[in-house]
Formats: sequence, structure tokens, C-alpha cells
Amino acid sequence: MDRVLGLSLGADDYVVKPFSPRELVERVKAILRRVRPGAGPASGPLRNGELVLEPDKHKVTLAGRTVPLTPSEFKLLDTLMSSPGRVFSREDLLGRLYLHEESVIDRVIDVHIGNLRQKIEADSSKPAYVLTVRGVGYRFAEPGEGPDFDAEPASTKPDLGEKPVPGGGTPPGGGDAQ
Repeated sequence: MDRVLGLSLGADDYVVKPFSPRELVERVKAILRRVRPGAGPASGPLRNGELVLEPDKHKVTLAGRTVPLTPSEFKLLDTLMSSPGRVFSREDLLGRLYLHEESVIDRVIDVHIGNLRQKIEADSSKPAYVLTVRGVGYRFAEPGEGPDFDAEPASTKPDLGEKPVPGGGTPPGGGDAQ
């Protein structure tokens, strides 16, 4: 009776105790395949400008040339290209890349993004495909969106240049730091 009530209240599934942890993991994976875009079977080619991703062939080309990607880079690009314009947090992307590894830090996504940009961007310091949304995550450019976009560049290095001193002149101490 509890199973029927749970399902009638909107549950997608119901697991009865005692249960196998393996069965539980497989049930969760099945639900995630239904609700995550791009998590199901591979579809047709994804295109944006000269960049083409072919999931069925596990192949990426840029201006007709094959781009060698690691499996993680491919999955990351596939995820981003499947939903152009959608912002993915690092945690979202980690969940898609590392389903079973719990000890992965979120900055590994930044490393993958950097490597991916080196391979697909004309100028990785001014990306046109994989864009950073500062403080949120990453998104893939929408079709027709050019290099003159409003997203912030990947680099978040602080400005180490001299700061103006109110009223002009030199900073206290004469400006010669020893």
C-alpha cells in the first residue's frame, strides 16, 4: 500500500527495504538519463560556426580539421554544446563528468575548460565558444554569437598595476618599496 501511495503522490520510483545499493545506483542513473538533456543516447551532430561535434562518432572538427580531445573534454563540450546559452555551474559539470568519484575538487573543471579552449578557440584568452559567467560557471555561445560577447574572460587575475593616489603625487614612502 505504501508503494501505491508513494507513486500516486508523484514519486518516480519506490525502493523497498532491504535493497541492493547497486540496484539503487542503477535506478538513480535511469532517472537522471530521463531528466538530463544530453545524458541519453547520442544524437545528431551539434554545430556552432565552424565547430562540429558528432556524438555518434565521438569526433570534433573545427574548420574541417579533427580536434583531438580527451574523454573528459569531449563530454564537457558535448554537455555545453547540447544546451547553448545555458549556464552550468562547476558542480553541474562535475556531476556529469565524475559520476562515481567523490573526492574531485571543482577547480578540475577550470583545468578542463582551459585545455578545451586551447584546442578549439582561435584566442583562448578571448573565447568565442566556451564562455565564463563570472561567479556562476560556464556556458556555450549561442548560434551566431560572435567573439564580442558580454561574458567575462576566463582569467580572474587581479590587477597588479599601480593604483592612483588620491590628490596625485607618489604613494607614502616615496613609491620605492624595499
